[in-house]
Amino acid sequence: MALDAPTPHGLNEANKAVSWLTARDSENEDRKADMFLNAGITRIDNVFMTTRRLFSALERPIGTSSSHNTVWHGYAPYNPQMLGKYLTIFRAVSNFILTGDDGRTPAMRLGLERKPLTFEDLLWPGQCIPRS
Repeated sequence: MALDAPTPHGLNEANKAVSWLTARDSENEDRKADMFLNAGITRIDNVFMTTRRLFSALERPIGTSSSHNTVWHGYAPYNPQMLGKYLTIFRAVSNFILTGDDGRTPAMRLGLERKPLTFEDLLWPGQCIPRS
């Protein structure tokens, strides 16, 4: 099933178009229509803003007063692989632990989970939690 249609325009999403690429036979038609109409980049922009605010490693460089056109990356990680690890943890926490105004996580809204997970659930899935 492929649906392509323009959706209502917003100031930050001018000329937006949405394409439904994955058939989900388990969803009823009203649910599919709601998902299609609510598609947009607003939530993605929110994730970008949140990651920039939470991770000092993603902070924009600071201009220095001592040299012309010189910037300082004060909080940049020495090992760039660390940034990937931070973002993986952030993605898991955002999708499975943090709830929205409706009390549900993104994973719950997609039907992947029935309740919000805890940090222990993410760190030790299906295992006994080590206690000291």
